[in-house]
Amino acid sequence: MRLITIFVCVVMLGALTFGDCPEQVFRDFSTSPYGIDPNRIAWDVEYEKLLYLGTVTIEVGQPWEYFGYGCDDEGYPITFSTTGGTLVVDGNLYTLSGVQMAVGLAYYDITVADIPSDPNVLSASRTGTLVVAGLRKNRPPSLCGGRPKTP
Repeated sequence: MRLITIFVCVVMLGALTFGDCPEQVFRDFSTSPYGIDPNRIAWDVEYEKLLYLGTVTIEVGQPWEYFGYGCDDEGYPITFSTTGGTLVVDGNLYTLSGVQMAVGLAYYDITVADIPSDPNVLSASRTGTLVVAGLRKNRPPSLCGGRPKTP
């Protein structure tokens, strides 16, 4: 798992270092086993699609984190905001974290906005939705060796 995380970070930092913003990815939430409400996912006006960032599945009461980044094709500085959780920003990278305290789904919108230096250019933004699924703890069944006792 750490190797995958490191690989993803290297790919993200490589894209940011060389200045190319990747094409926006639109994930399919319809295959999620949690019954995600499409009315709670942010609508991307430019592409006319729902911008679902993904689902974090966590045991209720446990902390969770989601990592991502943003970039601007024109090279303008960017800012991030969210509708909940704790957002930490380091340049173009962000970490959204929290603790899911109830069973069920929580929806967090993350917005990235650019800050044009030209007063004749309007600021633009994009919002995506992260879903956090809080699940109850489930203890594993017992696994015993040998044959069952007979009465």
